[in-house]
Amino acid sequence: MRKLTVNIEWCDKNYCASCNDDSLNGIVVATSKTLGGIKKEIADAIAFHIEGCLNDGDVLPEWIVNHEYELSFDYKFSVIMRMTMEYIPLSVLSRETGINQKQLSHYANGTQTPREPMRERIMTAVHYIGSQLQVL
Repeated sequence: MRKLTVNIEWCDKNYCASCNDDSLNGIVVATSKTLGGIKKEIADAIAFHIEGCLNDGDVLPEWIVNHEYELSFDYKFSVIMRMTMEYIPLSVLSRETGINQKQLSHYANGTQTPREPMRERIMTAVHYIGSQLQVL
């Protein structure tokens, strides 16, 4: 089974997904208000795109035509932050990381992307908070 990589990020109050695989003869995009919704929307968009390509007479690889692929999701850091915020308030994450809430908000809204050391610092704090909750 081949994989199609789907990039998911947070853009202007929506989850946005894109798949830019050469096998599809173009870029497929979708948006949704929820993470579960975006996975369904991009899968539907890819199927619709394939159908349109075939109707237009485009030649696609057999594995695409036969739907012999699975979607592999690549979550951008803004999505990870949005998922984290569902369970951990920014105030708590700020206290644990030493990063101010405004900066964390920029990361969650996708207006800024943290460098690797900052991402590691945030994820270490998320894992620490989760481990403390397991004790309860």
